[in-house]
Amino acid sequence: MISKPIVEFLGALLNETHPLLGALDTQARISSGLDQFRIRYCKERVTKAKLNRFPSLALGEARVYLGHLLRYASPEGFACQVLPKRFWETHDLNQSVSDPVFYILQNNDLAGIDSQSLLKFSTHFLTSENQFLIVWDTDNHHWSFFSSLLCLISDFYFPAHLERLSVLHSINSFIPMVVPVGSRQWSVSFLEEHQSFIREEPRDTGPWGLHHFYPHFEMRNSIIKTLGEKFPLVGFADVSKINQTEEESFKQWAHYKSHFCAAVGGDLPYRVFDALITGGVAIVPADMRTYFNLFSIDDRAVIFYRGHDVFEPDRISRLIDNLFATVSRDHDYLESLVSRFHISNFSRKIFLCLQQILNAGD
Repeated sequence: MISKPIVEFLGALLNETHPLLGALDTQARISSGLDQFRIRYCKERVTKAKLNRFPSLALGEARVYLGHLLRYASPEGFACQVLPKRFWETHDLNQSVSDPVFYILQNNDLAGIDSQSLLKFSTHFLTSENQFLIVWDTDNHHWSFFSSLLCLISDFYFPAHLERLSVLHSINSFIPMVVPVGSRQWSVSFLEEHQSFIREEPRDTGPWGLHHFYPHFEMRNSIIKTLGEKFPLVGFADVSKINQTEEESFKQWAHYKSHFCAAVGGDLPYRVFDALITGGVAIVPADMRTYFNLFSIDDRAVIFYRGHDVFEPDRISRLIDNLFATVSRDHDYLESLVSRFHISNFSRKIFLCLQQILNAGD
């Protein structure tokens, strides 16, 4: 069995620590060490063997499952089934023994899985001849251990951020591209039905920006705290306990002209796309300009702030109303919000990329 070295490696690894703890010592064991090349080579052979079984496969004709957090990510033209939360407890992974099946998961679709369930899950995909695991990882910029582990067990791995690419490539050779995630809170149909609200609803200037507090990211927390002294709607909140419907969340986002978006590091957060897709102005770190340029993301409604703006934010205040007035009168731009910033726009890149790989056989 060509996957045997990887399965044995994972078994030893997961018996030592729970994967969601993000232990740096075990992260080092994945990304470096004497077995690194051997394991990477075995992983490559596992995925290649699956590809060779299904030459010229049309992804649109295969069975495709999306993780619950990607429930709105199905691009037009592809029929996908959505998995329930904690799907590994109820979903039968062995239901198909011959037809090709694709599982496309966001990393947090596996949040809460215990070590033994994760080992069983990983072993299944490493030994399956017809089931492909695709991971779209939105936390590769900081969740080092779990990202490295998911990179190891996936057939195709798509990081959402530019950080740690060299480490990830040393684990898995099938990392076709970096793909930002886009706005995932609302379906395309929901947003299309609420276009009049985006255009006509009176808005407060803001900026609005409640962020979850992460104790490990001191610079991020300091920026949010400092700006909160000037902008009272910027600060911290336990986002996990805010129990809102989609309608309530949408109306909150669409109620403000501007949204402050702090990053953990050099990442491009979801909230940037939530701000833009609801017709607002996104206030983001100047470092993010790289993402906008590299991925051709429309930045006409973006204010890029630098370090001095955190301590003297008057320039931001002056720009908000003028910039919002400009984009709110741009009907072509407002018509294109969903096609530019929705998660399905970015997931299409993954589907088309996978189809190219399937066509080529490698």
